[in-house]
Amino acid sequence: MLNIKEIAKLAGFSISTVSKVMNGKDAGISEETRTRILQVIKEYNYTPYPNIKKKETKSFLIALLLKTSSRDSFLLSSILRTAKANGYSLLLTYCSGSLDEEKKTLLSLARQNPDGILWQEARKDARLLCDQYLGEGIPLISLGCQPLDDKGTLTLGVDRKMLGYRLTEMAIAEHHVSIACLVEGEDKDFIEGYRSCLFDHSIPSSDQYVMDLEGETSFKQILLQKISVVVCGGTHIADTIYHEAHAYNIVIPRDLSVLSLLDSPDDGFLVPKLSGIVRPASAVGEAATQTLINAIEHVENPVVDSTDLTIVRGKSLEAPSHVVQPRILVIGSSNMDIILHCPDTLSPGTTSIVHECSSLPGGKGANQAVGVAKLEVPVRLLSRLGKDNEGLTIFSTLHDSHVEMQHVIMDPRQGTGKAYIYVPDNGESTITVYLGANAHFCCDDIDAHLDAFDNVSYCLLQTELSEATVIHAISLCKKRGIRTMVKPASIHRCSPALLKDVDYFIPNELEAKKMSPNCQTLEERADLFLQMGAKAVIITLGGNGCYFKDTEHSLRFNAAPFVPVDTTGAADAFIAALACCLYWGEDIVRAIKLASYAGGISITKEGSQAGLIDYGSLMKAADTIDKVITVENLKERKV
Repeated sequence: MLNIKEIAKLAGFSISTVSKVMNGKDAGISEETRTRILQVIKEYNYTPYPNIKKKETKSFLIALLLKTSSRDSFLLSSILRTAKANGYSLLLTYCSGSLDEEKKTLLSLARQNPDGILWQEARKDARLLCDQYLGEGIPLISLGCQPLDDKGTLTLGVDRKMLGYRLTEMAIAEHHVSIACLVEGEDKDFIEGYRSCLFDHSIPSSDQYVMDLEGETSFKQILLQKISVVVCGGTHIADTIYHEAHAYNIVIPRDLSVLSLLDSPDDGFLVPKLSGIVRPASAVGEAATQTLINAIEHVENPVVDSTDLTIVRGKSLEAPSHVVQPRILVIGSSNMDIILHCPDTLSPGTTSIVHECSSLPGGKGANQAVGVAKLEVPVRLLSRLGKDNEGLTIFSTLHDSHVEMQHVIMDPRQGTGKAYIYVPDNGESTITVYLGANAHFCCDDIDAHLDAFDNVSYCLLQTELSEATVIHAISLCKKRGIRTMVKPASIHRCSPALLKDVDYFIPNELEAKKMSPNCQTLEERADLFLQMGAKAVIITLGGNGCYFKDTEHSLRFNAAPFVPVDTTGAADAFIAALACCLYWGEDIVRAIKLASYAGGISITKEGSQAGLIDYGSLMKAADTIDKVITVENLKERKV
């Protein structure tokens, strides 16, 4: 065994200089000299004589305290590899978590004279315990995410909250909103990151979407909830999803996308190749070990960065089917409808007593969006709600109806709009609207959500929004080749600027009269709107059906034979169904027939959304629609 004199000779320095470096008293010694001496000591594995006090000498030994439950081979191998590359040996020991056991562990380590400590998920008082049992100031790194009581002790670890957040963010970037989180055991940090990401992106979080592999989670549960992507806490969890998907003939990612934390970029045993984020366990182990060694050897700026993440873009993630398909965009108002039942139609100077009152989500924009969603056509809504109880209720209702909600603005300064709907016994309602947050929807809101227009085939608009906002939206649709439907509301005049690029202009009879006071017939009014620029005009006539005119047609449709209960949402039901039928490729005449049926059935229930027809019911009606809705060709009548 070499002695200190021989080490000094090999290094080319005095015994005194070597002794100072070994005993940590090297403040006045240059970095080059210190590095050379340490290199010779490591190379010859020099150990001082036993009579030299342990805590005053270097042992080139690092103690690693692991939790007994740790199974992270990537972390362990990176620590061992980095220690060995720097000439250090690794002493591995386990700690149970109890204070008494950890004190015994530290006492045992003291006999081995380690130069530094790596402690997995160290106790908050770890610094104090290490000073007490291993010597004051011994370098200590905590492998975890929770900071210690001692602010000077560095904590490096795999931040599972951050990983849960980033993995969920990958799903949202592909337009997923029905996102499940599947973990094993109590993975609270990962789940918290998942929920934080949903909150930051205004996507509601549901406890039903958080599942434990060790619990009663079933793949059928995932399917029944119409989840489009599963975020997994580990590859073994993703493996379970892959096997269950195969059993149910579910194709990944066509029918269900899967994202997971990965152990390495080469986790390629699953087909299709799994997408996700590599757990930075190896990087953290390497950074923690190198940082500890740098601290032991008094290197300036000892901390090594371990924050880089490796994203693996495999083949298990793609946009959900409703995003890949073109969708319908609805831009309009969202209100809470206050429905007041009164025996007679309101008259000036009178007081009416209502005999029933109810509150239901409504607003032309929200109604049309729900109407499209119930017909199983992908739809997104661009609207503004107050950040109040009514707004949250409407948001939840829309989300549960499978309307895309990432473009709904929650306004913390304005209240949610309200519509006071007076329904007499004959069902012909009168509406008074408090716009609330809707009044502040403007062109800037549209410009801030230009991605809402991506992959859109039809855009539905209503003039409860300002005319400038509607014109701006129509202009954007024109540039992108998106067909537009405009429902006028709360306006008494119509300008060419509004209509010049509109594909379908759909006023009711009263609105058409107000906007064309000098016209006497339906044909004249429709001609005026066509002259202003509209490509086609549909004037709805309540119980008398509707009138359609474009350059080729002049058609009168009768109404579907339904007894009215509440006519509030009839126009919205009509427009939603019309857009869906055209989206499916129906010709305009058949589309109006089906839309008339949808509008008719909507008046049989109270509430503008309650009566909206679903896909199955409309398809059933389609078989006999030509008998229910008849058409009169007014051009032929003139001849």
